[in-house]
Amino acid sequence: MTRFMQNHFNQQLATNKAVSITGLAKQDIKDIAESILVERSSSLQKEVRHCISRYEKTQEMAAPFSALLYCFSTIDLLGSLYAGKFNKGNTKTTKIYMKDLIHYTDFQILLLQEIFRHKLVHTAEPKWLYEKNGECYTWSCYADKRSEHLKCIVVDKEARANNFSISIWSLVEDIVNSIHGTNGYLNMVMSNQNNCFDKFSKVFNKLSGA
Repeated sequence: MTRFMQNHFNQQLATNKAVSITGLAKQDIKDIAESILVERSSSLQKEVRHCISRYEKTQEMAAPFSALLYCFSTIDLLGSLYAGKFNKGNTKTTKIYMKDLIHYTDFQILLLQEIFRHKLVHTAEPKWLYEKNGECYTWSCYADKRSEHLKCIVVDKEARANNFSISIWSLVEDIVNSIHGTNGYLNMVMSNQNNCFDKFSKVFNKLSGA
């Protein structure tokens, strides 16, 4: 992208004006895609680091739910771009992205969405108890503990009680890797693998309000 185009694009973003990529050269659109994905990855890591920092006196995380909300909003965005369509409130695209590019299982995605994502979006806190097929699930949240990430353990077999845990920084790492990994979304856009470049181009204008 020429310096003039990049400056114009950045000015539009900074002033919250609609940004259109219609009529731009293919390489310019690729440059925009890379800029957006790099910036989102950087912002995600920066904001979450702050949110999971601990207060000196209590050692409690500063804002764990805000960190998770930013994670899931990022996955929602990536899901829309990856699928090539944006429908407000549609989490099917998010599920597809988490399965195809973050490589979570259907069961892990179910618990992440039902316990964390949906309730955080609507009530700003996770669902305290989730029930499905006679099984009950509580949850635990860690700042950075990969060994506990997405682990589901039986707490009481007779009561059919389980606990599902999440590590916030591990979730961030998984999202970033899904973008920048060797087989990540950014490379898929650059090579138009699975029509990812075409889908990005189709969705971008709608998401930016152009």
